Amino acid sequence: MFRSTSPVITAPRRPIAVTAAMLCLALVAGFLMVATGAVAPSPAEATVRPAATKTVSLEGTFKTTDQSLWDPAAAAPSSTQRVSLFDESWDASASGGNVEEVDAEPLGTWDFGARGQVSSSGRVGMSLDLEGMSGGKVGVTYPVKVDVTMPADKTFGAGDTVEIATAPAEVQSGAEIKTTEPNISGVALNATFGLHAAFGGDICVFGCFGGGGDLVNFDEESGKIFGVSTDQIRNPTNTSPADTYCFGSAENSLFGLKSYSSATRCPGDKGYVARPNPVVNTTAQSDGSLTGVGEDTFAVIPVGAITWLQRLAGESVPINGSTGFSDLNVSWTGLDLNLNTAASRREELHFKPKVDVTLALPRALSYKVVTPGGAEVTSGRGTSVTLRSGNKVLVDVPTDQTVPFSATPTLSLAEHNLSNHVTHKIKGLGDLKMLAASLSLPGFSVGAIDIWDGVSFGIGPVYRKELELGTTTINVVPERTWSLGGFNSLVAATLTLAPAPPPVVTPVTIKPVEGAEFTSTVATFTDEVTKAVPADYVARITWGDGRASAGKITGSGGAYAIAGTHTYEQYGPYPIEVDLRTVPEGQLATNHVVTDTSATVSDAALTGVGAINNKTASGQDVLTWPNPSPAAPGDRVATFSDANPFGLLSDLSATIAWGDGTAPTTGVVTGGVGGPFAVAGKHDYTDLGLHTVTVVMTSKGGSTATTRTTTLSYTNPARGTFLLGGKKAVGAVTFWGSKWMKANALTSTTTSSFKGFASKLPPSCGSTWSGSAATGNSSVPPTTVPTYMAVAVTNGVNVAGTTVTGKTDAVVVVRTNAGYGPDPSRTGTGAVVAVLCGKVG
Repeated sequence: MFRSTSPVITAPRRPIAVTAAMLCLALVAGFLMVATGAVAPSPAEATVRPAATKTVSLEGTFKTTDQSLWDPAAAAPSSTQRVSLFDESWDASASGGNVEEVDAEPLGTWDFGARGQVSSSGRVGMSLDLEGMSGGKVGVTYPVKVDVTMPADKTFGAGDTVEIATAPAEVQSGAEIKTTEPNISGVALNATFGLHAAFGGDICVFGCFGGGGDLVNFDEESGKIFGVSTDQIRNPTNTSPADTYCFGSAENSLFGLKSYSSATRCPGDKGYVARPNPVVNTTAQSDGSLTGVGEDTFAVIPVGAITWLQRLAGESVPINGSTGFSDLNVSWTGLDLNLNTAASRREELHFKPKVDVTLALPRALSYKVVTPGGAEVTSGRGTSVTLRSGNKVLVDVPTDQTVPFSATPTLSLAEHNLSNHVTHKIKGLGDLKMLAASLSLPGFSVGAIDIWDGVSFGIGPVYRKELELGTTTINVVPERTWSLGGFNSLVAATLTLAPAPPPVVTPVTIKPVEGAEFTSTVATFTDEVTKAVPADYVARITWGDGRASAGKITGSGGAYAIAGTHTYEQYGPYPIEVDLRTVPEGQLATNHVVTDTSATVSDAALTGVGAINNKTASGQDVLTWPNPSPAAPGDRVATFSDANPFGLLSDLSATIAWGDGTAPTTGVVTGGVGGPFAVAGKHDYTDLGLHTVTVVMTSKGGSTATTRTTTLSYTNPARGTFLLGGKKAVGAVTFWGSKWMKANALTSTTTSSFKGFASKLPPSCGSTWSGSAATGNSSVPPTTVPTYMAVAVTNGVNVAGTTVTGKTDAVVVVRTNAGYGPDPSRTGTGAVVAVLCGKVG
């Protein structure tokens, strides 16, 4: 029978793997396997510590059917076992008496006295036979409890690595090693006896002479002197306890059995023999093993020697007697043996099991079995895992496992070794005396004179020994160890592990601006574990632009927010993924929730400024614009900046409205990543003068910017260039006519015939010009002039014949008046509106 008791749960605190005691391991493993096929981190890579656990006790009883009491692979004890009580051998001698010189006047000095010696050798021993031994059985009852510690409900989540710890199996009350002793057919008492005794001596009366001879000579014999059958033991007389044969008067007289005051199985003080039957008492050890010890005194045998020696010899043995030679009398006692002994059998059995826990898992899961110290025992992936009780298992919970799951544990005996050691102990006392002799010689007198008073003396005992049997132990069956078979397995009720449901995450759509760093909440979440703090979680935000960063978690009481800091380089929609996990001891093994949200990144603002390169005479900012259109970079009409430092040229386009009523044209946009960006265009004004140019820059992301600037458009005459004197090149001016020289007041050599037109062009500061000083309009000026015209400014002329030359010190724009004609009489006048280069006035 196998049952699990109610769990004890400690205080909860969030997500992590849990350490558990024994069978829990089975549970957890099963649980873990229940989840779907998502593969979590290997348990070898995860650190697992319990925050809150529950402990389940699994209890059951292992039982074996009766097995042989002896190792089935080895020979059983001999069918007859012999227990030696004692075995003594000797070879000894002794002497006594004396001879003296006696002055026997008037007979003179003579030797008077006697001396004698005796010697003995032999052997005497006894043994007890247990005859016809066979059979013997042993059975074990082993009730155990295995505590399994596993994560408390909702203290771990999908994706976690869970620790399930098993405690070493505890032996419960009722543990027992029970034996049935072997049968015997009978008990016999055996003896060995052999004896030789001799004497010799000298008698001195006026002279010395000697003699001697054998006292006892008994060849060594061995045999049974007493036997009791099983029937006699099992069918006692009315005065005998069960399974006991008590010695009565018949045995006392026939076999020399004497009373024994310590007999416990028989009434009074009789000796007895019985069938050995130790009753084994079982003790459970701290390491989970069982020790069974039993002892039974099965023979108490008080023995006197003479009777059983005579029985063994089959004749009357002259143990005691007397003889003589000459006048010397010899008396002796050959052998005196008394033995009080008890034989007991001791049975010592040791059962040393090792309990395994096997978890049946719902599906293949990754696991690692480790010792309490963390050393790896085994690892793998499968639908079951087996571990020794006392070890623990780390199991990966699939990332999609968000509902409770279960596993079925089984307890089995991985090892079930039994050892048995049988000893017989002999306890008792004995006294052995061999050959004590006495000699006597009568007195001697001559007439009325006493010459010798006679003498008596004793010799011996020649050999004596007290037999102390209290410590004699005989290893009848040396210790044998073998695997005891026939045990059952224990299947426990299904255990359940309940992961915490993952946090409920709500996405938050964000609207950042490209190129600008922002910090924003990307998701909020709630969690059943209301005591969790932000440090119990970790979040990672994948921003959808190929980059990711850690999220910052804030909140308490089960309500939290996830924020991130990021910079998008380009406008547009981006899918955002928020990966939220709970954190055990700093590891990313977690309740794992992935939430999709999004960012709509707006285009960064554009700003621009129109191009200005001059001021008019009135102080107005203008962009002077020659016809035909200037070449780069003079053709730039505006400059724009992008608030996005990562802005791309390819995203931008521009249109230019020239302010003269013509259709807008497409501007040429140039610039590097992030800007600034320039807009250039080509346009020839038909109507020269001041115009408002409008430039619109547009980004593909939707941002626009507009600039407005005033252009001052002008052109050169159809051919050549007109001149002004440097001091007069401001305000109203005269650029052509017969009175040009007077109107322009040159500072160097003058000629009155120069009309103000030079044929060399175009006007540019620092260039040399030349013209004609001939009469009339020999310099051939153009027939008309532009309304806004570039005019060269010079501070002096050189005249060589009719050729006039000089240096261009400045160039100005002149707004011409009506009335000009190529004839010198039609004076060309106007006003200076802007200075293109150089200095005037």
